[in-house]
Amino acid sequence: MQSTLLTLALWNVWAFTGVLFVIGGTLFVAGYFSGRRRMSAGNEPTEGAKLVSGAILALTAFVLALTLSFATNRMQERRDEGKEEANAIGTAWLQAKAIGGPEAERIAVLFEDYIVLRRDSLLLDADSPEIAVVAAKVGDLQTRIWAEQTTLIRTRPDPSVVSLMNAVNHAFDMTTAQRLAVNNQMPPQLTYLLLGLVFAGIFVVGLQLGFVGRSHIVLSVVLIALWTYVVVLILDFGNSRAGVFRTSTAAYDMTIAGFGPPQN
Repeated sequence: MQSTLLTLALWNVWAFTGVLFVIGGTLFVAGYFSGRRRMSAGNEPTEGAKLVSGAILALTAFVLALTLSFATNRMQERRDEGKEEANAIGTAWLQAKAIGGPEAERIAVLFEDYIVLRRDSLLLDADSPEIAVVAAKVGDLQTRIWAEQTTLIRTRPDPSVVSLMNAVNHAFDMTTAQRLAVNNQMPPQLTYLLLGLVFAGIFVVGLQLGFVGRSHIVLSVVLIALWTYVVVLILDFGNSRAGVFRTSTAAYDMTIAGFGPPQN
């Protein structure tokens, strides 16, 4: 189910939103007419039914708040890790430039290519075959950078070169941390729980209005639209490679700009 939702969201997030809204509207109508049939049959709603309905709506509100917090934290984590990675790469580049020499200059040039690849990798969709290609290129650049660093530390084992080695290692560590943060998507179980409770809540609202005998069309449509928007927002925040809210590349762009124009 989650794969189908992800595919639809990648194709068109507004189509995905529309599908959720239609499902919610259908469940509301089903709940409303179910309530009307029960009233027509002389089955008055009991206090127990009202209590259960209230409990479902309360649980729905709790899960909405929980998942929104989870998804927001994941998005903020990706932003923070991205900023740390960009800063770490920039620091390693500056140290390599300051040290000078053939190996250090090659390290700086390789980091210029490295950060561009890291930035571009964040813009790829979840189903893009380029993810594996870019990951392989990043791994190759890490190997080449470390080879230059190894040569440099063996020929010049002074404190400045040791500091550069630590900066390079930190940049690689931050890359790993950012990749883990990007791949840390919302668990499918949480997605199923969110959708299940929201749809159950919409059905319950329709059922209760059916008992009353007034559908309140405008208010009901607004309620379904708001719930749909919140659900889409949560799923968007929780998935870095689908939807509108992708991982920010602003820190990478600023670091790249700080490198200055390419040197021939």
